[in-house]
Amino acid sequence: MARPRADGMAPRKARHVHLTDAFLKSMQVPDRRVIFYDKALKGFCLQAEASGHRSWKFHYRIGGRPRWFHLADVRALPSAKAARDMVAKLNARLVLEPGFDPHAEKLVVRASGTFAQDVKDYLVWARGKNPKSVPQKERAIRVHYLGTWGKQKSGAIKRPEVQRIFDKISKSSESSANQALAHVSGVFTWAIKNDRVAPPNPCHGIERNENGKRSRVLDDTEIKKFWAALNNLTNPVIGRCLKVLLLTGQRPGEVTRMRREHLKPMTIEP
Repeated sequence: MARPRADGMAPRKARHVHLTDAFLKSMQVPDRRVIFYDKALKGFCLQAEASGHRSWKFHYRIGGRPRWFHLADVRALPSAKAARDMVAKLNARLVLEPGFDPHAEKLVVRASGTFAQDVKDYLVWARGKNPKSVPQKERAIRVHYLGTWGKQKSGAIKRPEVQRIFDKISKSSESSANQALAHVSGVFTWAIKNDRVAPPNPCHGIERNENGKRSRVLDDTEIKKFWAALNNLTNPVIGRCLKVLLLTGQRPGEVTRMRREHLKPMTIEP
């Protein structure tokens, strides 16, 4: 039932039409704000202003109370079919996901901080949990994600954006893409737990690259030859670094960041 007008006059009757591209082209500019409701799809609306501005809307109810959700301006989304598909998906989520409220989710996004700020706070938290892992996390996030998302609201980042960057990294290194995705997923998981963004985690559902099996190892003869060759390198520092890698079995990044306090004296029992 339409709400009564403030001036006491009878409320305007709701206008139900078939919202199509043909209707958009044929409709006249109204002399006042008018909302057209689609006859076929529940909640699908078009709001037209006297200024000529038009926008797609989604009208729904939460707990019996009406809600309005702005989909897009017609200038940005001129296809009625595309707008209809968006409303159909929102209607499905309202049925399948109890507690889902697109308007409330938008408010969370507006109130959320930038991705750069959330990364900064996440790394502070991570240092208190596992300090050794922070440099690797920070580098992966900074190199692959921070430049693109730094000024964005964390809550506005969706799975297609994560997938696009993941695919880009995978072209160079599949293992690096997996690691970077794991690190950035940690940021969103932390932000969700601290009520900074609304679930779900946009990294969830992205299929990781398969890790290749590493079956090739150096035998004793090859190790001797390799060790001898390291003594003949022009740059002795590189030779020492490679020897440490061979002796410790650590990754290059871990060895290059190694400090004296990370080393412990080794006792050899007789």
